[in-house]
Amino acid sequence: MPLDFQRQSRTARFVAASSRPVIGLSANEDQAMTAKIAIELDDSHREFAEKIVKDGLYPSISSVVQAGIEQMMQNDDVPADALAGMADEIRRRMELPKDQWIPLEGDTMFEEVRALIRQKKLEKQNGI
Repeated sequence: MPLDFQRQSRTARFVAASSRPVIGLSANEDQAMTAKIAIELDDSHREFAEKIVKDGLYPSISSVVQAGIEQMMQNDDVPADALAGMADEIRRRMELPKDQWIPLEGDTMFEEVRALIRQKKLEKQNGI
């Protein structure tokens, strides 16, 4: 498949074909149709994609992009794991004794946080 390659500053722009299933085809419902889309890759991504195509690992840059998208589709549970980890950390911190909590009052909360940040900066500057 020919690529439309244009150099723009430090970004490469590719026009590639991507497969997407089309529902309701009458002739051959198993066949996927392709849509032409434009993507931008920075130099490092473009060079890597070109290298693995040259090395014969993928037939085209479109195939590299499709493989990356497919891998993300297979790993769609990763964000849920990250959220579960954050929820566990919040629960752990909620179980700390109250004397280890930072006391913050609603109306003055932001000023108190700013004061804590200023105090930490001063301690860092003074080597405390």
